[in-house]
Amino acid sequence: MGEYNYKLADNDTYMLMHYEGDDVNVVVPNTFYGKPVTLMYDSLYAHHSEIETITIPDTITCIGGHIFDGLDQLKSLELPPHLMDLMQYAFVRCGVEEVNVPDEVRLILPYTFTECASLKTIRLGKGVKRIYGKAFSSLPELTDLYIPTGTKVSEVAIDHCPKVQIHYY
Repeated sequence: MGEYNYKLADNDTYMLMHYEGDDVNVVVPNTFYGKPVTLMYDSLYAHHSEIETITIPDTITCIGGHIFDGLDQLKSLELPPHLMDLMQYAFVRCGVEEVNVPDEVRLILPYTFTECASLKTIRLGKGVKRIYGKAFSSLPELTDLYIPTGTKVSEVAIDHCPKVQIHYY
């Protein structure tokens, strides 16, 4: 079972700072010393190519950059319903095929979804208000991108996604 380094945040919750292990199926802890774990820090699982599944608890509200970097065996992932922030490069070079972004996420930052060779479908939650430039970059298999009507989308939000069809709902 993998081990984590934790850090107490200003809001009296814990952040996961570092993961050490070789688990194929990872379960993210939801508490530490009786306080909720709310943030998964940058590069937490980066380059742990052995990971096939990650179970993320409902307590997580922020996922840092490069979290899933290089996790090419990670084919599916369920994001927690109260997630509010997805940082740049969160999904860089990972193997997920479909992503459903929860309703509480407001912004899709540049390069959040980039170089995911297998990613086919992205459904953005109803709360997404803005999509920044190159948020979806180099996704050769992306066929369906679902965006809430009224979302402000940068002219260069979608870059090198030759098969994508945008669906407004």
